[in-house]
Amino acid sequence: MEVTPQYNFTVKSNIHDYDVCFIDNVKWTLSRELEKGDFIIIDNKVKAMYPEWFKEALANFNHIGIDATEQQKSYQEVEPIINKLIEQGFRKNHRLIAVGGGITQDVTAFIASILYRGVDWYFFPTTLLAQGDSCIGSKTSINFGKFKNQVGGFYPPNKIYVDPKFLDSLSHKEMQSGLGEMAHYFVVAGEEDFEKYKRDYPQAFTNKDVLRAIIARSLEIKKSYIEIDEYDRNERQVFNYGHSLDTL
Repeated sequence: MEVTPQYNFTVKSNIHDYDVCFIDNVKWTLSRELEKGDFIIIDNKVKAMYPEWFKEALANFNHIGIDATEQQKSYQEVEPIINKLIEQGFRKNHRLIAVGGGITQDVTAFIASILYRGVDWYFFPTTLLAQGDSCIGSKTSINFGKFKNQVGGFYPPNKIYVDPKFLDSLSHKEMQSGLGEMAHYFVVAGEEDFEKYKRDYPQAFTNKDVLRAIIARSLEIKKSYIEIDEYDRNERQVFNYGHSLDTL
């Protein structure tokens, strides 16, 4: 029996529970969600590609544009962001709004976890990898010198808004990369889920409804593991299988 994915659900967390909501209008969602004092951290590439979606929000709220590079994920590059937040009046009761892919997520999550001993943050993931995988799970990581993702912790967003329309701008190779990363969730879930994934895979490149369902189901599978092993000590480690093959 095939599982019908849920497009709005709550992830249970030892830190704080958080909601995942699928949307189809980023501009409207921002206008409804943003509150006085909120500060937007946005990938410069996303800001340039979707100016009409963000024009109003960026005109009315403080924001910082970042270049989504591995260099940005470092103490040296995070420090000026924290400095600007404090200088411009960001307070403990204000929220960070992250718009971008995994690097924007890591930078914002790391800052949110340490600033004033923890502030609320919301996430609008814009890449397939972020939408179908990294947006849930609580992990925050930045690089330390030449060592990747060696500094961080666990600090989930308070809410995640997933809009698959961001994926219209992705190249075929980027789509393959994101779908390939999600594949291991369907393998772990069992034969039925994996067979459906294989059937739907070709359509995911052209059919947004199919892609949306794959993203939602991928998150549901991951959710079932992180809710019993949020800190990646036991059951959740099954998802690390294969990640070290390139170092052999």
